[in-house]
Amino acid sequence: MKLHYRLIYKLMRLYWKVTKPITIGVRAIITNNDNEVLLVKHTYTHQWYLPGGGVNKGEHLLDALNREMDEELGLKILYEPTLLGTYSNFYEGKSDYVSVFVIDQYEITPNKNREIEAWEMFSVNKLPKSISPGSHKRIQEYLDKKIKDYKW
Repeated sequence: MKLHYRLIYKLMRLYWKVTKPITIGVRAIITNNDNEVLLVKHTYTHQWYLPGGGVNKGEHLLDALNREMDEELGLKILYEPTLLGTYSNFYEGKSDYVSVFVIDQYEITPNKNREIEAWEMFSVNKLPKSISPGSHKRIQEYLDKKIKDYKW
C-alpha cells in the first residue's frame, strides 16, 4: 500500500509542475504540557511533518483544520486554535498558501489512516533529524527562536 501512495504522490507532483495550480492548506502545531509537539510521517514520504492538508473548495480554514485533524489523527480541537501565520510555498511547482495554527487543547482518539504511517510527540529540543525543513522552521518560529519569513 505504501508503494501505491508514493506512486500517486509522484504523479501529483508531475501534474502540479505542468498545471501550476493555486492551493490552500492548513497545518497544526499541536503541543502538550511536556513541551512536546506532534509530528506525522506520511506513507508516501520519509520526513516528519506538521499534520494537516488541503482546504476544499468553499471550505472555511477552521473547518478544514478540524476535518484534517480528525481524519489524520482522530483529534478533536477543544478550544479555538491560534493562527501562527500564513506562508507561501512554491516548492512542488504549485502556488500553495498554508495557514499554520497552534492547538494546545484537544482530545485525541487515535484512528487508522491509510495516509499516515506514524505519528509521535517529540520534545521541541529533540526534533527528529528527518523533519521537513518547513515544519522545522514553523516550530522554531512558534518557539520565538526564528523570525517569521512567511516562506515555507
